[in-house]
Amino acid sequence: DDYMKMNIWIDIGTHSGQEYNSIFGSNFIFYIKVIKNLLLKKIVNFKEIINLINLRNKIRNKRNEFFIIFVEANYKIILKKKVYNEAEMIFNFALTDNKNQNSFNLIKLYFLRNQNQISQGSSIYKNKANINEKDYILTHGVSVDSFMQSIKKELDKRFLDYNIILRLNCEGVEDSVIYSAYKYFNKDLKIISGSLKDVKYIKGENVYKNLEQFMKDKNIINTVFTPNTNSWFETFKEFNKLI
Repeated sequence: DDYMKMNIWIDIGTHSGQEYNSIFGSNFIFYIKVIKNLLLKKIVNFKEIINLINLRNKIRNKRNEFFIIFVEANYKIILKKKVYNEAEMIFNFALTDNKNQNSFNLIKLYFLRNQNQISQGSSIYKNKANINEKDYILTHGVSVDSFMQSIKKELDKRFLDYNIILRLNCEGVEDSVIYSAYKYFNKDLKIISGSLKDVKYIKGENVYKNLEQFMKDKNIINTVFTPNTNSWFETFKEFNKLI
């Protein structure tokens, strides 16, 4: 069907793909997580669980209407995690704020102190808490504008009509990614999900507040979407409205 509206899921800072897997991954692991979460809560809301399962099934059944793009700066993770085989496109680079417009630059991806090199939380920002400046790998840095512009060109060639879903956890670059995505995709940018708290920690309260205001002004839906099962319901709900 040429006129099917595609949902382009751009996942920046994919890591182990926990959010993708919460929908399209193993049923067994999904149910284990939900049960674990139930046991931790004292009050069991079965209605909510049934809703969550129904929402997930509806999205799963429409996997052919999703086009998945994974962007991960750490090649060690891409080599280790099978989830990368599921994506329609994979990019191994770090997105940077637009100040550095060089077409090719090598940047340092710093690892956290006392963590292994595939743990979550690596950052291109030295001022992120707990960074070990001596422990890093080099990765390719691409400015968010050049990425968004190129990816838009490619998507326009492939699809007549599409929605953009951003799933973000990119350790402080989230604000630049959102502004840039809106600049190129405008009203097609429908949902921003993930975690934006690093913007506050790395760039300050003001930058974070401005970002929140911007999303509100542009009517962009913003949901928390993390490996934590508590964050799934809201996001699954919004994905369902979209499809």
